[in-house]
Amino acid sequence: MKLTDYKEREIPGWHEPNVTEELIIHHKGKLVGAFFPETTANIKYLIDFIIEGCRENRKSFIPHVYGNRQLESIFFGGLRTDGSLGRHKATIAAFHKEKENNDILKAIALLGELGVEFASSRSEEIRESFENQRRQQNLLCDKSVCITNHFTSGSINYNGLLGLHYDTASLPGVLNLIFYKRKGRGGNLVIPQLDTCIDSKSYSLALLNVREMMHGVTAFEGDYRDSIVFYSVNGMG
Repeated sequence: MKLTDYKEREIPGWHEPNVTEELIIHHKGKLVGAFFPETTANIKYLIDFIIEGCRENRKSFIPHVYGNRQLESIFFGGLRTDGSLGRHKATIAAFHKEKENNDILKAIALLGELGVEFASSRSEEIRESFENQRRQQNLLCDKSVCITNHFTSGSINYNGLLGLHYDTASLPGVLNLIFYKRKGRGGNLVIPQLDTCIDSKSYSLALLNVREMMHGVTAFEGDYRDSIVFYSVNGMG
């Protein structure tokens, strides 16, 4: 099946990546994402530290269903107001309540800002986009539940293979950061309307406007496909 034939909520099958080199992604003249197959030694160290540290803390994992697939994730930063959950004000994720998680949380905050710094250094357009993102979050979001200056929230996903979807809760025009660690083949990020399949190789970094671009994850075979995702959502104040 061609990438461009997929519809929302469908689960992509096996697709080889057609993006394996550094790429800035535009749609209708607008920056919507980017891919960086190589990052930095500090970013790689933090990815390992965060993912392995969270693997050892299974009690914090939250099983849930997203895009018709079973996921297991750890959420960090703010959780937006949601009446169905009995929240009338944005709250901080449960992972923050355990003192033993403090070192990992510091690493997560540092990784988010290093990711912004790295991506911004590769493109003036990306730098300007993240600067606008910082201003928007500063104006609209409760700082007490934000994980960094650019992101209210995020998650660490273990074998999180997603059906095709939009993230409508995201603030308009913001870019998610997605870091990967993989032992196996597949589990690639797909953007069907752009006929794009991005290699989710270990230690790579993807940026994506997930509110405007439908996206999901292809079939995977192997031991694990983990991701660390940073995002900024509404309902945070």
